[in-house]
Amino acid sequence: MLFHPDANAFIARLIAAPADTVIRLVFADWLDEMGGVGNVNWARYIRLRTEAAQRHGLDRELLLDDAANVAPHVIARLTLPAARFAPHFVEFMDLLPPDRYTITLGDYLGPIHYIRAVGETASRELRALVIAERDNLFAVATDRLDPAVALGVSRALLGGIVLFPTWTPDLTAALDRHFPPIRRTADGEIEPEPDRPPTLDDLPVKQASARLITEAVGESARGIEIVALPSGYEVRFLVEGRTLRRYTVTSATGEQLVERFFTLSDRSDSGVRAVPRNTSFGPGVTVDLRPR
Repeated sequence: MLFHPDANAFIARLIAAPADTVIRLVFADWLDEMGGVGNVNWARYIRLRTEAAQRHGLDRELLLDDAANVAPHVIARLTLPAARFAPHFVEFMDLLPPDRYTITLGDYLGPIHYIRAVGETASRELRALVIAERDNLFAVATDRLDPAVALGVSRALLGGIVLFPTWTPDLTAALDRHFPPIRRTADGEIEPEPDRPPTLDDLPVKQASARLITEAVGESARGIEIVALPSGYEVRFLVEGRTLRRYTVTSATGEQLVERFFTLSDRSDSGVRAVPRNTSFGPGVTVDLRPR
């Protein structure tokens, strides 16, 4: 990335300890001392991002906006393996803008729940693979830095999306690894693996509950009922005086969904009003979908 021995030493230390703000700020001072438009802008980007991490609310947003305005003028680039980058992608964004990285995927396996939530068809069409998540912010490797990619992934994950460049052969191999393109039948024949949509048990609880609410609203249901069975739970929609059986889920998923709907009832920014009729897992829990 850089050919100055001091710069390379700084970068090596920052890769080893990406959360170390002291090293990052000392590096920013060194960049200023070296001079040059690219170095000065890089130093400013680092300082703005580092300060933003210590602020909250509007102050934080303004600093992040300033950093985003400086980002196009940062010319340095860095290539990192996903196994090193993914656990610390938020801290690495404080060092360089996302589009200045190239992520090598190698044999890296991303968070399977979130990858399944996006699904094979969307992942292949968008050329996108989720590689990490933190606090509902998702790092996505792609060979197309296109806002449509971020929008398509966000529809499935309901969170913030940051796109990081990767090489096309790496991405194709990683998609095939996460979504095997063929399967072998009992008699040894090879046939295409069907694109099975994820079940509620495959999805993280936030995406599972969002799917239920979306489907219930689409069917004009007045509520969702989550009922305990001898083994697992049954999810039902209440439509025009009828109860429609919708899904059967494991006990773990059912209890998480119930807890998620309880949480929704306390969120002022929720688009629905979740009102459990009781607090037990016995006869059932109803989620009222009527507008506030």
